[in-house]
Amino acid sequence: MEYKVAVASSDGKVINHIFKRAEQFLIFGIDEDRCRFLESRVNNPSCVQWEYSKDTLDYTARLISDCKYVLTSRIDRKAADYLLHRGIKAYSISEYIEDAFKRIIRHDNKNSTRLSRISKEKNNL
Repeated sequence: MEYKVAVASSDGKVINHIFKRAEQFLIFGIDEDRCRFLESRVNNPSCVQWEYSKDTLDYTARLISDCKYVLTSRIDRKAADYLLHRGIKAYSISEYIEDAFKRIIRHDNKNSTRLSRISKEKNNL
């Protein structure tokens, strides 16, 4: 099942934008072991003079609300918690997008295998 990931990047290669200053998010679809670029979404940065505006943080959360993850070079706890309460897991990571996706895919596959094993164990009870 495909899910979406929002990436704060200026060049489409490296995760290099701070969440609260990101002017765009690149949206990728991930399905099992592959990823593909879907679109770019223009953002209204959620930080003004180093302070969050609730309206702009809401805007950013709505902009990426269909994403399972957001990858950014840096995000503070307040914004990460705000997104998590809306079902989006935020990760601070500065590396090539492709390498980050490999990690996500491994992580999700590992958790999927673990969940299916637990489910099978419950069915055998």
